[in-house]
Amino acid sequence: MAMRSVKHMDSSLIRDIFEMASSESLNLGIGMPYCPASVEVKQAIVQALEDDETFYTPNAGITLLREEVALRYTYQGEGSVSSENVLITTGAAQGLFLAMVSLLSPGDTVLLPDPGYPAYRNIARFLGCRIETYGFDYEKMVADSEELFKKSSKGPRIIILNAPSNPTGAVLTKEQFSELAVLLEKNDSFAVSDEVYGALSYDAPFLSAAGFLPRERTIILSSLSKESALTGLRVGWCYSDKGVIEKLKTIHQHMVSCAASLSQWAAVEAVRRGGERIKTQMGKNRTLMESFLKKIPGFEFTRPPGGLYFFVNVSAYTAGRPFAEELLKKEQVITVPGEAFGERGGRFVRISFGASPADIEEGCRRIRRFVYDITRA
Repeated sequence: MAMRSVKHMDSSLIRDIFEMASSESLNLGIGMPYCPASVEVKQAIVQALEDDETFYTPNAGITLLREEVALRYTYQGEGSVSSENVLITTGAAQGLFLAMVSLLSPGDTVLLPDPGYPAYRNIARFLGCRIETYGFDYEKMVADSEELFKKSSKGPRIIILNAPSNPTGAVLTKEQFSELAVLLEKNDSFAVSDEVYGALSYDAPFLSAAGFLPRERTIILSSLSKESALTGLRVGWCYSDKGVIEKLKTIHQHMVSCAASLSQWAAVEAVRRGGERIKTQMGKNRTLMESFLKKIPGFEFTRPPGGLYFFVNVSAYTAGRPFAEELLKKEQVITVPGEAFGERGGRFVRISFGASPADIEEGCRRIRRFVYDITRA
């Protein structure tokens, strides 16, 4: 039996890059919108304090918040949905851990995206699981159907989906979801769908797994960190079949008891208002950054349909890691090497357009100067 130990987990290359930076560094690496919380969310926190909402909440979260979240999935065509289908978590990251711990045993196979959010593979390793990966079609900015379906057909215990993707911004199509629904049933597999960036879908309406995959075989993860720029409140949720949610709640109550009460009351207001404010600004930021990046010779990328990042192939100059490290050293601009997200990301760097427009403009100016200096050397 594989040992469940942190020695099987990688240290975060993302954090390594940030530790190399100084207080003067310009940050185009971090995965969050620069925007402050809305006035209404701030007022909700103040009101909760005045109402003495500083005690434990029910383990699964306050009922009002769970009802508001459930409404989202009702609107997505899920039919009968109630608060019992929702568990409020301390961010989507805790939800991911709950989902994987509840479904996996040592030796199970996990199919996950590469490049993809590093926690997927690190939790799988921690749990003693085998890892298989699928990639992306960078021209179409979707998951690689052939590889995804071929490896899904081998019956992994869970398939991790992430659309829009971190770091690529790639999405899943209706046809891909429909095929996955068949494969889940056929192979007795489960899907864990990370939809944290769902509200940041710019070119087409967001497609949630809730509208396609069997609920009893799917755990959907989301949060308000990106769509409402509330990364520090640490509030998210899991959505699934009632029986699955009960199992998750059992683990959850022994981990954290409940999500922070003030964060939950703020989340009620944020869920009601939705993410249009942040989406609009991030859409403008995407356009701004693209206008600069496409003028940099040797950069290869496709505009991401969602998320917060351009995933740029810099192999015309060097691999992603030395590019990011030298850029930070010489121009004090933080980006993230693509290899932080998996072996297939080695040629790339992730550049965030979550920064302010002024920082995007200055950061891209420095990147262009850095590339110009490389070509002259």
